[in-house]
Amino acid sequence: MKVFLTSVGERTTDLCRWQLERLGFEVVLLADKEPWIDKYAKFLELARKTKENCLRIDADIICNKYIKIFQDIDAFIAKAHVYDLYRNEVWPLSPVYYSKEALQEIHNTSWAVDINRPETGVWRLFQKRTIVLPEVVGLHGFFQDKEIIKRAKQNKIDRNQIQDYDFELVERIYAEDFH
Repeated sequence: MKVFLTSVGERTTDLCRWQLERLGFEVVLLADKEPWIDKYAKFLELARKTKENCLRIDADIICNKYIKIFQDIDAFIAKAHVYDLYRNEVWPLSPVYYSKEALQEIHNTSWAVDINRPETGVWRLFQKRTIVLPEVVGLHGFFQDKEIIKRAKQNKIDRNQIQDYDFELVERIYAEDFH
């Protein structure tokens, strides 16, 4: 199964890629620094052209062996859980599984995708056909640098979601990077 690994320069990009390949996935790296809507559109187009089911995963996720659950599911769109350092809890997040049928339908309805949160918009658009698997398939947010953490924090501020995250804890964990 192909995995589209989206990166903005996270420290864990190579580690994430290595782990995915070690677990039997074929990795396509999308590493250009560009607006998320552009990267997501690039992913959708490349993925749709493969005419296969696939995963999209953020490069700041270090997966474990349970990510293989996606190789055997029958779903339209699905995600699993990760331990999210920024939230300090287990939370459904990337990776996101896309069936080939979902990729085609997204292509046919791309006008409806939210420019600021395209993947969330797709999830909401097809909500009745999505599933969240109970498995915890990785760690999110670990081993990042100050700039990536600041970017993540700003993203949550911009989305008015900062109250759901514990960046005070994150900054204490990475105290040396912040001083």
